[in-house]
Amino acid sequence: MKLKPFTYSLATLLTGSLLGSCWHEDLSRCWKGDVVLSVTAECFATPPDGPSEADFGSRIGNLQYYLFDADGKLTARGNADGTSFSGDHYDLVFPTLPFGDYTLALTANTDGSVRQADAWNTLTLESPETSGTDYFTTLYNFRLDCECGYADFVKLYRAKGIVEVRLEELPSSITRARVDISGVSAFCLPDTTYQGSMAVWGETPVTATDSEEAVTLSLDAFPTPADSFSEVTLTLYMTGSEGTEIVASRRTLTDRLQVVRNQLTGIRADFNHSITVQPDIQIVLNPDWDGVNGDTDIDID
Repeated sequence: MKLKPFTYSLATLLTGSLLGSCWHEDLSRCWKGDVVLSVTAECFATPPDGPSEADFGSRIGNLQYYLFDADGKLTARGNADGTSFSGDHYDLVFPTLPFGDYTLALTANTDGSVRQADAWNTLTLESPETSGTDYFTTLYNFRLDCECGYADFVKLYRAKGIVEVRLEELPSSITRARVDISGVSAFCLPDTTYQGSMAVWGETPVTATDSEEAVTLSLDAFPTPADSFSEVTLTLYMTGSEGTEIVASRRTLTDRLQVVRNQLTGIRADFNHSITVQPDIQIVLNPDWDGVNGDTDIDID
């Protein structure tokens, strides 16, 4: 049926108003924009709003990204290898992304595998019992509502803290030292909230010459849960009368240690060359071992 002139003009006006917000000849690019997120990494022992690393690649070995839309659907995921990192940041680009609200979850320094995820809060990082993993993570929300695109900086946050144990004036008979820390968190989510509880440990051989020098062990761990404390056990070993290694001393520090995210907690134990005398213990946050910055009263069992 032939449209009347007035009806035809109205239809043309309505069609034009619907498409007027998009000027592309290819309508597939309408209501979309390019998103560029410059990822940085926080410096150690700084507050969350502090400076970022000047050399991103020196701290980050790999980066996994997971992009969720407003309905929680995983729309993009992948892994960036450290060989592509240079300068103080890495540009994560999502081209022609449809308008909408998004949540970006990032993990870094993992084994490099990219997981299938039903939601961002299923992307947990799990701490091993021994040290050596310097995990970073973050959660970032943004809205894309302009064809001009969207750009911003996104900072990665370190998931762990470090505990440095310094053993001084050990008896010359000591052959090995071990440190166990219990009551630290077991899992970390991208928003740097934590779940579960576990223990971590580290050990080092001790030689006779070490009795005149300090023996240092560094352990990394997820933080101690809020309103609680971690328990530290120091165990020293020696060679027994039958030539086998035996426990020479085991002492537990209770109710005073808290592992703090992205901070160094120092424990200093001076044994005064004896395994029978109670050692002098100090615990301090971000210590200067040439002159310990303060000390803390602790209980020793």
